[in-house]
Amino acid sequence: MRKNLSYIEEIVPLYFPNENWEMLPGPSGENNTTVFILANSEQYVLRIYRTHRDEDKVNYEHAVLLALKERSLSFSIPVPMSTKDGQTIVKTFRISCRIV
Repeated sequence: MRKNLSYIEEIVPLYFPNENWEMLPGPSGENNTTVFILANSEQYVLRIYRTHRDEDKVNYEHAVLLALKERSLSFSIPVPMSTKDGQTIVKTFRISCRIV
């Protein structure tokens, strides 16, 4: 996790420009890295796509999740959140997103 700290420190302020935040490691799989972000007394998930390089696929996934958010469902789903610039993904050397 330590080697990715500067990378994460570059991404998180795009979602929380004026807040103090804390990074907590989370479980990761083969395709994604998960980092929990504690900001504004709330916990968020920062998802780093390790194998996805296609922004269109990630944007499609986010569109589906946002459409499901508008439905009355008996279960909760992850919801992509926008950066201060209105984007749901951040691209550095990997694609990342914040999910509530």
